[in-house]
Amino acid sequence: MVPDEKTCLEIMAREGMLENIVKHSLKVAEVSLFLAEALLAKGIVLNTRLLRAAALLHDITKTRSIDTGENHASTGARFLESLGYPELAPLVAAHISPPEMVMNETSVLNYSDKRVMHDVVASLRVRFDDLTIRYGYIPLWERAINQNLKRSLEYEKMLFEGLAIGPERLLHV
Repeated sequence: MVPDEKTCLEIMAREGMLENIVKHSLKVAEVSLFLAEALLAKGIVLNTRLLRAAALLHDITKTRSIDTGENHASTGARFLESLGYPELAPLVAAHISPPEMVMNETSVLNYSDKRVMHDVVASLRVRFDDLTIRYGYIPLWERAINQNLKRSLEYEKMLFEGLAIGPERLLHV
């Protein structure tokens, strides 16, 4: 079962998501669906209902992770499973680190999340420069951020190959 948008918004409110995280999630959903439409036009089959719900709920435990330091991708996946949404769990679990190079809802969500800085679409370079400034003071995290940027650029190339639009088009979503 996949929750509809109204249910997702109710879950977000009930969990007390910070307003800035809600705005980020709404923009990630918008970018995900825009990209999905372009991929569907190319003949790639995607479940847009699943993608929308996962995009809206991908940061569902991020607010509490600010205090707890927990991995919000893992705790978010477990939380959604506990609510009876096991279909969302793998997408939420994989939204931080790029999964294998496969064209599916997980890759679209992961990439879309990387393109949304706060609640504005940015290039991957701008987004990852911001991450480096905020979190790169720890050498291990800086290496992880740089590896994630490299992988995200590979994803970008895969996702946009053969599309009528390029990555820069997302800046206007």
